[in-house]
Amino acid sequence: MALAVRHQSTYKQPATGVNPAYDEALEVIRAYSEQKAHEATLAHTELQKAQDAGADSSTLRALKKAWFDLRVESRINDGEVLWNARNGRFDLTEPVYEHLKQNEWQGRPLEILMQRLLQMFVLPDMLDPRFVGTPESQLNLQLARGVVEPGSVVDPSSAKERPGIELMTFHDEPRLHTIVMVDLDEPCEAEQTFREQFHWIVSNVSASKMQNTADLDKGTELLAYVPPHPAH
Repeated sequence: MALAVRHQSTYKQPATGVNPAYDEALEVIRAYSEQKAHEATLAHTELQKAQDAGADSSTLRALKKAWFDLRVESRINDGEVLWNARNGRFDLTEPVYEHLKQNEWQGRPLEILMQRLLQMFVLPDMLDPRFVGTPESQLNLQLARGVVEPGSVVDPSSAKERPGIELMTFHDEPRLHTIVMVDLDEPCEAEQTFREQFHWIVSNVSASKMQNTADLDKGTELLAYVPPHPAH
């Protein structure tokens, strides 16, 4: 599902004409937003001219960042924008939403993920910390009961069906990802030990900020989904 399709706001504007101070504040925000939007338009024109003139990559990056920051500033104080970002009605191709959601991801969710990777011994038992950087995308695992928080315990009966994958990435261009679901500590009676058990592997999963749900059917399924067992 494309994020653009989700961008259908049901935000209700607060009533005006009740509190003069509030009305004045709205007017100040509106004037500031209009000024920044005008500056963003000028910055975008300058960026296009530089592109047409074949400017070097560092110049283009600087001009694009200047335009991006101005676009964010022009809408960052809009109550509807903030409401949309909190309620999942956003389009990551719009700079203000990319800014808000990336900052949100790099806050508490990323902190919890890295903490769980260490607590559950994914690092270093499965992945070598020397070669693992900071995750750039937010992946949510969707089961019948809802989104699974990293490190939580899932009853096998709720994972009988193949889960859905929500992959929020902030790249302009599509990039290929490999989805791997693995149990690090499956009991092995024959060897009286624990071993790794792969439950699902899908490669060549394309994702960009134009979409929020990874289309796994367009990827290459190297291992069909094997539910945790025994299921209760």
